[in-house]
Amino acid sequence: MARAVETQRTLVTEDKDFAELVVHLGQASESIVLVRLDNVDIAERVRLVEAALNTVERANGPVLIVVAVNNTRLRPILRSV
Repeated sequence: MARAVETQRTLVTEDKDFAELVVHLGQASESIVLVRLDNVDIAERVRLVEAALNTVERANGPVLIVVAVNNTRLRPILRSV
């Protein structure tokens, strides 16, 4: 995550611990796309992650996007002052 912050890049992961660090523990972060797509074919996974990355580009500041089979949630990441 530190490298993503240093290079101002979005982190795409399946690991819920990254979201936990940012949302509940206030860890500094750029945007995160948390992928929760078990049993989804690769073409659909790519389509959904690309859509999430497009949303990140349009967002006003860093966001946490959770991509699931029937639901995509977006939450702003509040930066510590």
